[in-house]
Amino acid sequence: MEEAIVYLRGPRVQMVLAHIIKIFGFLILLVGLIKSSFNGGPIILSEWKLLLGAGFIYGGGHFLGRSTFLKNLLSIKSAAFSRHRSKLILRLLIFSMVCIASLKILTADISIYKHHIFGEGNILEYSQALLLIFSTLLSYKIWKALLIKPEHMKLSSIYILIAGLLLILTLEELAWGQVIFNWQTPESLININAQRETTLHNINFFQNILDFTFFYIVTLIFLLSALGPYVLSNLEKRRVLLKKLALRNFLPPRYSLSFFGGVTIVSFFVATELLPTIIINRDQEWGELLLYLGFFLTLLRTYILLGDFIHNRKEPNPLP
Repeated sequence: MEEAIVYLRGPRVQMVLAHIIKIFGFLILLVGLIKSSFNGGPIILSEWKLLLGAGFIYGGGHFLGRSTFLKNLLSIKSAAFSRHRSKLILRLLIFSMVCIASLKILTADISIYKHHIFGEGNILEYSQALLLIFSTLLSYKIWKALLIKPEHMKLSSIYILIAGLLLILTLEELAWGQVIFNWQTPESLININAQRETTLHNINFFQNILDFTFFYIVTLIFLLSALGPYVLSNLEKRRVLLKKLALRNFLPPRYSLSFFGGVTIVSFFVATELLPTIIINRDQEWGELLLYLGFFLTLLRTYILLGDFIHNRKEPNPLP
């Protein structure tokens, strides 16, 4: 067995993530109950999707907190575990695509698919917000970790900027609180906002160029993620860069390319409308979820790699 590096921060991250996911599920449950009380109908019938999603998220958090397999994936750095991570990510992505395609095929009317998946206060929207909240916290944690050494000051400033941008994205996804508190959109925004929400990215001017702009941005992210490690390796070989900062630790991991590649494909077909009966405009929401997953995995990996570690001559068994 090859020698493995075990990062001590991995198990702590696992427990924190599990607790936050369970708290998030509980909060969604409360939101569903509050919305049901305002609607005046039976709780189970009026907000059943939200309540079901809350139970699923809470149960997922409980399972993740007890999973030895997840603890190993978060803690161990080696070629073997890198392959395990890549395979798991690819299988989850393929499974998700099959589920989404099945939903479309089994739904007679596409409007029903839109209503149940992308309706107001849907679980997809909350999942995007949860990933962005996690990513914002991770960016802040990385910033604090880099502040310890003066030579990392410039790099740390990048992460506090990333944290700020992710926070703005989070607020935009939640319509600056409107999704949660369900207030009325201000009159000044109703006439200029395509979705009649308290958001900036849905203002008519941005909405008209949003699809192609999003495609160009995610394509650039995918190319940078794919080519970054090779460019960095070449620069290190030529001794243009020093290895003091271990810059590879700050680049997206290879297994995140599945998410960045997936969102690039989805955004291409949404922007060009080449397959309008298969990939509709609202499917961009799935693409955004993939993008946020890629951000989250990249930041999570960096945060763990900045922690303390020990060497194991023998790799632990990757299975529970």
